[in-house]
Amino acid sequence: MKLHIKELRELKIISKELGENNRFIQATGGNTSFKTNKTLIVKASGKDLSKALDEEIFVEIERKDNFINLLLHKPKEAIIFNKIGETSLRESIETPFHLLMPHKWVVHTHCLDIIARTLQKKSIEKLSYLLMSLDLRLQ
Repeated sequence: MKLHIKELRELKIISKELGENNRFIQATGGNTSFKTNKTLIVKASGKDLSKALDEEIFVEIERKDNFINLLLHKPKEAIIFNKIGETSLRESIETPFHLLMPHKWVVHTHCLDIIARTLQKKSIEKLSYLLMSLDLRLQ
């Protein structure tokens, strides 16, 4: 992470601002990440985004070549990551999601408004319908 000081600082600032807004982040939910050519710097599991400037909350892992192909054919192997540097932090369980995104910067939140809407009865019925129709199309 020493080679990416400027980007890491920006990631910490964005993370802190998001983490302090409970409309976007609740407790330790949500993640932020930054990709380099060979690594991913991602929020560690169980860490609070709002503390990004006060404590070490990020872990750096090696990015795997052909991650999508590996995930499709050898999923257990795909989700074992090599950490860079000495740390007891574990990468987020949502790390594969961050690796799949083509963007250099990924901000993933658990917005209260979206959570509330998905829990409404009509939303659950609509989601069930969409999932059933997707299932039928895949068969």
